[in-house]
Amino acid sequence: MLLFKKECQNHDKGIIIVTKDIEKRDEMIAFVKGFSTKLSLQIQMLILALVSLYVLFIGLQNQTDIIDILQGLLPKLLILGAVWLLFLGKKILAAYLVLFFMQFSSGVTDLVEWVLSYSIGANDFFLFDFTLIVNAVICAYLAILILSIFLIDGYKIQPLNIKKSSLWILYAFFMLYIYINNSFASVILITLYLFIIYNARSIKALLFLMACYLINIPLNIVERFIDNTAKFVRINIWVADFLGIFILYLIVMQFLSLPKLKVQE
Repeated sequence: MLLFKKECQNHDKGIIIVTKDIEKRDEMIAFVKGFSTKLSLQIQMLILALVSLYVLFIGLQNQTDIIDILQGLLPKLLILGAVWLLFLGKKILAAYLVLFFMQFSSGVTDLVEWVLSYSIGANDFFLFDFTLIVNAVICAYLAILILSIFLIDGYKIQPLNIKKSSLWILYAFFMLYIYINNSFASVILITLYLFIIYNARSIKALLFLMACYLINIPLNIVERFIDNTAKFVRINIWVADFLGIFILYLIVMQFLSLPKLKVQE
């Protein structure tokens, strides 16, 4: 009888522990779900502005001459341009997804990697940079915010029906360039980024994001001639660069023709 009572007590304790774990889990889910609603749109905009300035600051780090500065800034300006177009167009989830994936997705893992980088033999860590902490904080902030919005609103796939085929031709050329210069895995990954924007019905942001991968090509060519290294560059690189410039031209033309595009909501 005494043994039976002890078993019942242990069983009751187990139930209490499980109940507490469930309550903690529910509290955590409630916190994440309500995170985006606790921050007003104005506060989110202010934080996004500060994050944008930080991204530009990182782009300027260790840059010395004008070409280096432009190479560091222009791609980030285009990414931020796409993010702000989405945000101001009330495509909040898409804006945060693009910013997260393209700038801060590795923030937490980079910090963890540094923490675990201690070497017993050398008795030190990898070189510490304050950006590790800032990136990790922004990464966590964006991840919680994205999850919060997703839990509240979900994610609806709303494909666009664009009757003008030039956008699809542009996409084909762009992906050919990405494949030549990177890999098929890069094509899949960048297609995901573009789909997020495409699904948010923001063609301008889509073109901005495409351009961020190409904007430095003219600067790279100029730098080769300044450094007298142009004659050492292989033909396949020149071919890829001229293809990139051609695609950049198509992006500009597509951007200028946007009022003529008929988009079916």
